[in-house]
Amino acid sequence: MAPEEIALALRQAAKSCISTVMRAEIPGNVGYVFFREGEVVHATTLELEGEDALRAILRWRKASLAFCERLWPNVRSVMRPWTELDSRPFGESLLDDAGAESRRLPA
Repeated sequence: MAPEEIALALRQAAKSCISTVMRAEIPGNVGYVFFREGEVVHATTLELEGEDALRAILRWRKASLAFCERLWPNVRSVMRPWTELDSRPFGESLLDDAGAESRRLPA
């Protein structure tokens, strides 16, 4: 899936007001986006968490998406609407397909 298709999947989940977990996977990385009543409340990748993870997932190319079961986090890590985090044009990529970004989770 292209970044535009990932954004479309998030938009459809938000419109549906569902509470679910969406799994996004690319070679070398996996991410999870947690929706509570259609609102993104948490996101993770192998190295990122919160808004940084969501921004990374939104820029992945050739990702496969599926809904899944996952243990819900104790705290909310995404405070802003996902549309605010997706403000860059899709052609302007700051991340590689592995989703590396400057802020990483502590080891």
